[in-house]
Amino acid sequence: MHDRLIEAIFTENKHNSLVTEIVNILLNIHNLPQIPPITYTETQKSSILEFWKRKMVADLIGGVQRIDEKGRLFNILSLSVEVQQAKQEGYEARSVLSSSNALREGFTAGMSFSLAPDVIGINIMGYNLPSLEKKKEFFTRVVHADYDYPERRILADKYSDYLIELPKLGNKSDWDEKYHELWDLCAVFQCKVSEYDEVIKMVASPVAKSLLNEAQRATGQDVVIDKALYDSRLEQYIYGQLVDTFVDKEATIAEKDAEIARLKAMLEQK
Repeated sequence: MHDRLIEAIFTENKHNSLVTEIVNILLNIHNLPQIPPITYTETQKSSILEFWKRKMVADLIGGVQRIDEKGRLFNILSLSVEVQQAKQEGYEARSVLSSSNALREGFTAGMSFSLAPDVIGINIMGYNLPSLEKKKEFFTRVVHADYDYPERRILADKYSDYLIELPKLGNKSDWDEKYHELWDLCAVFQCKVSEYDEVIKMVASPVAKSLLNEAQRATGQDVVIDKALYDSRLEQYIYGQLVDTFVDKEATIAEKDAEIARLKAMLEQK
């Protein structure tokens, strides 16, 4: 499942209830409390330029929002979801960065730290992580812990990163029943468009079936199947120029927009 498909399924707060159910399937594995309904989601814009301007490093962020006594919106839960099919060096660091950005999304300066949201980071990878090469299980939950006494977990009920390695899936029958619903979800994230009809016969989870149905519906949209647009060489070139221009300094989104416009105008004159 690539970025454009995720955007087509979840953009503009579509299917927030489905996102809630996906998160709760993960939490069930460790008998953790279920989360309340997700109140908002935001997908990463497919344009690599939008990604660069806003420094959003996950495919989807979201959360559960409430209003404080001053009438300000704040998150009681922040969520980060990334599906990374191609191998990426140092992905473990990226997973931490994604979760950190999700935390900042729902917590602003001046607010009490007691209002800092819980954070769940979900990372679904189409390859195995070197740091987990000796682990057989396809599912890993990462929490803060005392190095000398790992059983002493720190804020484990508040911050968790989930690392899911799709190549380790194997057959559903290889796993304890508590993993079966997650296995179904992963089978959907892993499958190609041509495999939809076969996968729908394999999965039993209603949540996985709903996700697959939405993927099938979204695949018919031009925005998903236009691979040429997704792989735009023009945007790749401009992105490279922007990184060179701003590598040593901060810039506002307005400044970045102006530089993008200048580069596009220059290229159109050639």
